[in-house]
Amino acid sequence: MTNELDTASAAAQETLERSAAELVHLQVVRELRATHGLVYRALDGMEPPYLVAWDGRFVGEVHRHGPAYLHSWYVLPYGDDEEPTAKSPDFSGRPFGTARAAAASLKPDQA
Repeated sequence: MTNELDTASAAAQETLERSAAELVHLQVVRELRATHGLVYRALDGMEPPYLVAWDGRFVGEVHRHGPAYLHSWYVLPYGDDEEPTAKSPDFSGRPFGTARAAAASLKPDQA
């Protein structure tokens, strides 16, 4: 019986953690949708990749690649349907020195 309770407790804890992570994710999405201009934030609230929005519309993601102090930033653009245009960023493509520069490169052209 104790083993069953331990298993149930572990499963409940895992469900609670997943639910908390999903709540943070939804809060970030809501905040990004409500903003104007260029903004980016991690979906978990802390670590990359960052979701990038321009005037409340999702335009892509910014990913960090490389060892600690030598990392570069790469982009994964989104299409008009606000979905990724590829499965992962092109890490052999153009790197950016900062997350902000990478995010700014996703900003749609202003006519």
